[in-house]
Amino acid sequence: MTRHALRTLIKSGDPSAMRLLGYSPDAAIDVDSLEVRAPDGVVRIGDVLEFGVTITARSDERLLIDYVIDFVKKNGSTRPKVFKLRQIKMAKDEKRTLEKKHRLPASATTFTLYPGTHSVSLMVNGNILASTTFELVA
Repeated sequence: MTRHALRTLIKSGDPSAMRLLGYSPDAAIDVDSLEVRAPDGVVRIGDVLEFGVTITARSDERLLIDYVIDFVKKNGSTRPKVFKLRQIKMAKDEKRTLEKKHRLPASATTFTLYPGTHSVSLMVNGNILASTTFELVA
């Protein structure tokens, strides 16, 4: 119930909310190679955005891992949207590779995708630790 009540604060990366749920806002981890798996970084509207990241823990950690996509709006500005990726426990010196496939539907009823340069970021315990871009085309 607490996690549900705090979901907006969690998505915004609030350190107090993270601590209340048992996650350290200053997690001792290293993030390696967040990369979009698409030819030349180009994804078509209607396809799937695939990305992967490798993380290594420098100490025992509980991690709340989200990803943020900055979607291009009709006027050319961007709007971030936070999505859940994983909740994991990692031991010291443990290394994990996480992968995700995110659908980018051409005809959704609640939003419209616009071509342009979008970004995807990895947020761990409320902190953006890595970002990369991809080009969304019609």
